[in-house]
Amino acid sequence: MAWMRLNRILAWALLISPVVQLLMGTNFWRALPFDFALLLGHGALSLVLFGVPKMKGKGLSTPMLGFGIRDIGMSARNDFLLSGYRIAMVVVAGMLVWAHPLLWMTIPTAFYSILRLPVSIIEHLYNAIVYAFKRWGVGGRTSDFAELIVTAYFLLSIANLVVNYK
Repeated sequence: MAWMRLNRILAWALLISPVVQLLMGTNFWRALPFDFALLLGHGALSLVLFGVPKMKGKGLSTPMLGFGIRDIGMSARNDFLLSGYRIAMVVVAGMLVWAHPLLWMTIPTAFYSILRLPVSIIEHLYNAIVYAFKRWGVGGRTSDFAELIVTAYFLLSIANLVVNYK
């Protein structure tokens, strides 16, 4: 349970990081390694705690795990895991290319996930916030509030990039 709480703290830290950076006037490039460390920590811990997305009755799917393509009939939980998995595929492909430019060949497997990255981030944030509200027992129109938080996150992230890109 402590590891799940730590993972949630890392996720919320990722969510509020652009706001904190914007308010503090932190240089975007100086803060990027910190955000990247949060992302890697959250992603690795999520993978250890929850595993990879699977299809009920089928187990692991090559199109899903190899390319990030959604399978028909996935549960909401596994669909949520897949959105995070797609983000991880892009991060890993980027890290491999950064580590050694000849590893550009990893890009084709992550191509779908790279193209879909903005949508995957929105889906993952939105669903994570809705799940958090359910965990906290918040009733009512949580989906509207989750949409507001995701929209604010993106607007503040863009503002942080524009203002603090030095």
